[in-house]
Amino acid sequence: MSDAPQPTSGTLSIRVIRACRVHAECALECPERKVLDRGVVASFDRRFDIKQKIKEAYWTWRHSSQSPEKP
Repeated sequence: MSDAPQPTSGTLSIRVIRACRVHAECALECPERKVLDRGVVASFDRRFDIKQKIKEAYWTWRHSSQSPEKP
């Protein structure tokens, strides 16, 4: 199994699609259906976390690779 790339940001929005009052069994795209857009209910953004981890790793590497001061 290969590792899939993980998303770094995203949102979750809700749309409520009501039953069609005209047709007994129609597609979700039926123009007679009432659609209620409830908007964004959740979101995440890990881009800041990734940048912060890169900065911390750099500073850790930078401080570990410096030669000690001479007396």
